[in-house]
Order: sequence, then structure tokens, then C-alpha cells
Amino acid sequence: MVTKKNAKTAVLPDELANILHDLLRDAEGLRESDVQLAANTTAAAWALVPEPKFDNKYTYLVLSNHIPYLLSAGRLHEAHNLAGQWAADVEGGGEPVRETKPYVLLGASLLYLQKTAQAKTIFRMARRYGVRMHEFQGMPRFYRTIADGKLNDEVVIQQYFQQEVIQAERTRHAATSAEITTDITRQIETLNTKGQEAYDERNYAKAARIWIQALDLIPPPQEYFSDSGWLNTAIGDACFMLKKYQEALQYLLAAKSNIVENGSLNAFTMLRLGQIMLETGEEHEAREYLMRAYLLGGTKIFEKEDVRYFELVKHQLELKSQSTGH
Repeated sequence: MVTKKNAKTAVLPDELANILHDLLRDAEGLRESDVQLAANTTAAAWALVPEPKFDNKYTYLVLSNHIPYLLSAGRLHEAHNLAGQWAADVEGGGEPVRETKPYVLLGASLLYLQKTAQAKTIFRMARRYGVRMHEFQGMPRFYRTIADGKLNDEVVIQQYFQQEVIQAERTRHAATSAEITTDITRQIETLNTKGQEAYDERNYAKAARIWIQALDLIPPPQEYFSDSGWLNTAIGDACFMLKKYQEALQYLLAAKSNIVENGSLNAFTMLRLGQIMLETGEEHEAREYLMRAYLLGGTKIFEKEDVRYFELVKHQLELKSQSTGH
């Protein structure tokens, strides 16, 4: 049995090592032409890494390639979860933290998810653990500036991120990815009208099916097209009305992650996410999302909803008022 202490010395068979290197080389060759396929290729490499997956000789090699490809491909939650698991494994090793790459990648994933405050915390954690300059290789310089504590303003950080990361990726995707043609736009508009008619008739299942047809017309990575933002929200809303909370959550999280529309600033998306979290017993996350909906949309966003959702917000506001002495 490979223990935590001796896992780093476990040697993989030469044949497997060669396969992993070949897959990573193939991914590099695909980077500019098809980032989705590149991410799938590094995913295949990760699938071949044996247990303990987060603590063996090839963990660093594969994940330091795989996670950035996932981010570029718009598979943000997948990248975030992997980086988080890797960092948690390093933290739980019972020894001083020496491997800082997972924290750098976790911080990057948080910026993509527009969680700037958390990203700052993670980057600075990497700094405290002694992160070296080479861990930021291939990444924007301002990542290191955040880690050094020289860049603190969250608005400025997001401006840098939009300019140096998102705009660069948009340019690359514009040159290599499929675009939404005028014909596809017309089809989406027609399907949206039909879906809205079904929704107004309270035929939520039909509305969801029609909107999913429209969403399927959008090429990957869908996070870079604004139409996918409102379609995911609409589908999530219809699923919520059907009380299919897990399905709704999937679409609403996709809407939240839409890079073009900045989905985390959509009050209605935040409202539905908060409601789903409350309905599924995740009260802490429910409070966060519902409070964000309130801050973005005010009391009006709650007017047609069950009063218990706004009651949760009111309770939070009362607690905050008490804590500040007002």
C-alpha cells in the first residue's frame, strides 16, 4: 500500500510515463486550434494517473497542464474542483506545505469564477507557503502581483483579468472557434419565443425542452456567447418551477459562469440559485445567493416569490444591523 509519506517515490511503469508525455504533447499541439479537444486530451492523461491521484510522481506534471486547459475551455467548475482537491490533499499531508502550484491554479480558477476576494486569499496563501516565480510561468504577471500583496483593489484586479485573460482568450476563440451565424441567431430567437409562450401557459416542461433545443445550437465553449447566459437562466427557471432542483442548479450555475454576460451580476440568476440552495438544505449558500440577489435587485426581485425567501434576507440584515450597533 502506498502511504502519504512514500507516495512521491512510487514509480510508474515506463510505458505509462511515455503515454502521459505523449498525451500532453498532443494537447499542446491542439491548444490553438481546438482547446476543447486539448482539454479532453489532458483529461485522458489525468484518468491514467494511478491512485493516490493527487500525490504521486505525475500529479504535478498532468494537473499543471490539465487545469489551465480546462479554464481556457470554459470548464470552470471542473477546473476549480480539481485545483481545490489538489490543494486540500497538499494541506492534509501532515507535513509543511512545499508544493504551491495547486494554490496558484486554485486562485486562477477563482478569478475565472469572479470570486476575486477568495482568489486574493489563495494567491497570498501560496506566497506564505513560499511560492516560486516559476509556478506563475505562462500566467499573467498580475497574478504574482496579487500574491505579493501589491495589488489589492478587486475592481482593478477584475479589469486586469478581463484585459489580459478574457480578451486574449476571446481573440483566440474568435480565430479558431465556430461562430453563431445569422441563421442560428434566427433559430434561437424563434425557439425562445415558442419557449416563452409555453412558459406563460405554465407548461414549464415544454418551455425547458424548447430552450434546451436553442441552447444546443450554440457552439462550445458556450461560456463565451451571451445567448447561452440567458438561455441557461431560462431553462434553470423552468426546472425550478417543476421543482427539479438538481437540473435547475446545473443550468443556473452555467448561467452564473457565463463570461460575456458576467452572470454573477444577474439578480434573477442569484435569486433562483438561492432558492434552490434553500430547498435542498444548503442554508449557508442560500443566504449568500439570496443576499446577493437583494443587493443587485432590491426588494422588487422578491415581490412574486414565497415570503420565506426574503425573510431569510431580512434576518441577515437584522443580524448585520445588530453587529454594527445600528
